[in-house]
Amino acid sequence: MKNLNILVLLTMLCLFSPSSRADITNVTVSPGVLNVDINSGATTSLIWTVTLNQRNAISRQGEFLTSNSIFFFGSVNQILSVNAPTSSTPQPVIANESLVISASQAQAWWSSNIRQLNYRRSFEDGGESSTSAMLTINLVDGTPPPNQMTQQGLRGLRALSNDLRIDRLELSFLDNSSVRFVEQNSRLEAKLKVNYQGFGILRGYWQVANSAIANGEPQFRNLTLVNKQLPPTQQTEIFSPVLPTNIFGRYYLRFCVTKVGPIQLPQNLNKTCPSEVISTVVGYQVFPEKQKVPLIQGIKPDTPFVNRESTFSWPKVPGTQIYQLQILKKKAINSNPSSKNLTNEELVFVRGMLLPSSVNETALSNYVISSLARNETYYWRISSYDLAGKLLAESKLTPIQFN
Repeated sequence: MKNLNILVLLTMLCLFSPSSRADITNVTVSPGVLNVDINSGATTSLIWTVTLNQRNAISRQGEFLTSNSIFFFGSVNQILSVNAPTSSTPQPVIANESLVISASQAQAWWSSNIRQLNYRRSFEDGGESSTSAMLTINLVDGTPPPNQMTQQGLRGLRALSNDLRIDRLELSFLDNSSVRFVEQNSRLEAKLKVNYQGFGILRGYWQVANSAIANGEPQFRNLTLVNKQLPPTQQTEIFSPVLPTNIFGRYYLRFCVTKVGPIQLPQNLNKTCPSEVISTVVGYQVFPEKQKVPLIQGIKPDTPFVNRESTFSWPKVPGTQIYQLQILKKKAINSNPSSKNLTNEELVFVRGMLLPSSVNETALSNYVISSLARNETYYWRISSYDLAGKLLAESKLTPIQFN
């Protein structure tokens, strides 16, 4: 007992020791937005304000990242350090940095169709505490057009180009999944969630590619053009057209941004999407349409209400190697409001049982029952398969409620 008390005391000391507290509570950077002319580059004084408690903090390098923080474009190997304040309470401490972006570096990003990126630094206190901040870098081309635009007009164009900034693109199907498996000739649609700042027009293409690959990449083709004035809500949803499912195989769906506000992304003759960074992809698989098979009739129960003692039975099907009893449930999906298809539910698999050909009646197993909510509507069916796994016959879906 004495050893146990000592162990508890040591644990409490570790939990409440001042050294285990997170010393860095906040990091900010000023300015928060930087416009860089690709023809001249930029040299800017950054002020990093680090709020910390009793430990010194250090940032070993700065990082250039895409606006979604997925792709890394390089680093600045300059160490910034801040000393802990003398006060026992958290205080802000300033670290200064001179950030240099050369014209050649900016032009390299521009040639890769990058129009916006972030510069991020993380500050560590030597313990478990680490906090980061970042500023947004907008690349602009200050070259006057052929009509020798005036400096006043050029400043107006730059200001307008920053009115809309895409922060995040999230592509999914209507059930919020990023992968779908559907039968041939099924109806399939997708949606794009867009988070942004400012206002303006978003232009892009819905594109699809099948599993055929050339030069290691899927070959996308355009489905429809989107030219949408984004509302001031700072987020919106854009729905796809009905996707091709008439030929079975694997497909990739992409939304490709070609214009943000007044900024037209330059077309790349070797690619169907001018900016691989401002795009997003999901996949789906189309299986051959299920062939019509004989209907298993006379299944029971044929009334909705069942319990643990209820027996599920069906007539035997000649040639059967195995039966599959399935329990399914309707699941709501986020329907496309412009779609003519008003169905906003689909059946999804919940649980099932595999039974040998010698069995044609059974109660639900405890494993299946544990997945069923009381007084909720489910659907059950029985399917028959031969030795090669071919579907021989199948019953219709019958509603049940477990109570």
